Amino acid sequence: MSDEPHATPAGPAPETDHPNVPVHPPVVFVGAFVAAVVLELAFPSKAVLTLGRFGDAAGMLIAAAGFLFGAWALLAFRKGGENPLPNTRTETVLDTGPYRYSRNPMYVAMALVSVGMAFAFSNAWLFATTIAAMIVIRVVVISREEAYLQKKFGGAYTAYKKKVRRWL
Repeated sequence: MSDEPHATPAGPAPETDHPNVPVHPPVVFVGAFVAAVVLELAFPSKAVLTLGRFGDAAGMLIAAAGFLFGAWALLAFRKGGENPLPNTRTETVLDTGPYRYSRNPMYVAMALVSVGMAFAFSNAWLFATTIAAMIVIRVVVISREEAYLQKKFGGAYTAYKKKVRRWL
């Protein structure tokens, strides 16, 4: 991959030059967290979600790793001159920093934080709602973002997709 982001080809007018994502991704994960809390209060999970003797610490380490991965992704966005909000114009295909390993490191980060918290608090509902959130992100958000990037950047985005996995 190059050290410089790919240049923007001529494209649509700025007011229509965005992926038209109907929901802000952090809202999906916060909604999953709230749903997990409500479900746990209404129907306490009998399943023990643990990573062994040090499960709480391991869960917090997973959550911290997710937080750091997300911070790295945000820094890469800023360094690339991009806005992380999903309904804004994209000027480049980022392929540096965490974008060398994942096409969606911010979503991976949010999922890691949620899964880590699920293990830290032994909350099976949070694990389940995180999976549901990831499905919503894939179907509702990523599908629109990928279609937008493919239309806007064509071959450059196709080449990037061949080199970098969607998640990890």
